[in-house]
Formats: sequence, C-alpha cells, structure tokens
Amino acid sequence: MAKKTCEGALGLNVNNLRRGGFIQKGLSQSGNITWSYGDDEPYASASIRGYDGRTIELHYQSSGQPVTQRISIEWTRCRFGGERPWFTCPSCYQRYGKLYSARTYFYCRKCYGLCYETQLENPRRRANFRAHKLEARINGGVKPKWMRHKTFYRLCEEAYAADMRCMGYLSASIGKR
Repeated sequence: MAKKTCEGALGLNVNNLRRGGFIQKGLSQSGNITWSYGDDEPYASASIRGYDGRTIELHYQSSGQPVTQRISIEWTRCRFGGERPWFTCPSCYQRYGKLYSARTYFYCRKCYGLCYETQLENPRRRANFRAHKLEARINGGVKPKWMRHKTFYRLCEEAYAADMRCMGYLSASIGKR
C-alpha cells in the first residue's frame, strides 16, 4: 500500500488563517475557507470561527457526516518583536504550523503518518533535483555579484557532489540492465 502524503491531504496553515484575519488576539472572526487545486473549483470547504486568538472552531463535512473540531492556538515571541501563532495538535498536543485532514479530523502529519512526496522519490531523482536546484542557485557557474565568494565556492562544491551522486545512481542503474 502506498504511503499517504501531505500533498494528498487537506492542509490547514496557521499563517494563512492569520493573514485572513481568523487568528487575531483580542478579536473573534468568522467566515469560510475553501480548498482547491490552483484556479479550479473548490473541492472542500469549512466554516471557521476564531475565538480571541486562542482557539479556532471548524465546521465541515467528512464522509457525508458533519464534524465540529476545536483547535487551540499557542503564541510564541519572535526574536525581533511581535508574536507568532502555532496550532496545538489535538492528538499529540505538540506545536505545528500546519495540520492535515487525512481522515476525519485535522491532526499533525506525524499523528497521521504522512510524508512529503519528495520522500517517496527514488534516490536518483532526488539527487538530480538537488543538483539542478544548486546549479540554478549558482547561476550556471557565474558568481552573482551579491553572493559571497565563500558561499559561492561551497555551493559549487555541493553542486559538483550532487552531480557525481546523480551520475553514480545513473551508472548503477545502467549496469543493472
């Protein structure tokens, strides 16, 4: 059986809810949130009510049954002032920035045993992706004028190592055939 991924589950992001005004200290706000693929029609929705920046309450349908779930919000101080909200997972009571609904309720990815899609890719594809990402960052071997020399040379070495790792996986797969 294939492992479930975070990308295949509904996600609830605390920062998006804060930007939407649902999580604010001292204020209660209510409204609707929807999930969709890009610009497509929404495929899921929920009504949400924020209570004084400490709790949100979700009302939605799961498998045709109405569900009401309360999720606590915890605030931490930021280094240079202000505060940042976190969800408290209703299952394990740990702080998370994002909760997922893989079944009925919204819990953290660890409680549901979810992984990211990139974790399911084979090692050669991951190495290839890493090499391309590093090469784009070093601009094809030309140092960007804003980048420090030390950083540029370190990234060049990492890109070379990722290329070699990718070539190693490629030659091993060719050797098997």
